[in-house]
Amino acid sequence: YAGALVPECRLVASQLSSTVNGIGTILLYLFVDPVVGVISDEVMSRRRDYQDLKNLIYYLCIGRLAGVIMSFALLIPLAHLIAKIAVNI
Repeated sequence: YAGALVPECRLVASQLSSTVNGIGTILLYLFVDPVVGVISDEVMSRRRDYQDLKNLIYYLCIGRLAGVIMSFALLIPLAHLIAKIAVNI
């Protein structure tokens, strides 16, 4: 959408939006993935109850759903921000 806002800078805007997605992916793997690995390992070695893993999966699904809803709410304002950055680069 940012590329459609500033057609003269659509390539830069497109690259900036993929950078935002990349940062989100890196943050997911830095903060969420290690916790999931530890809890699932503890469940497999029977140091935690299986219900803890089920609760973790439930809350991960709720968090992803909340993230999707927030992304729809932030799409337009952040597209305008990316367009402004693309024009200034």
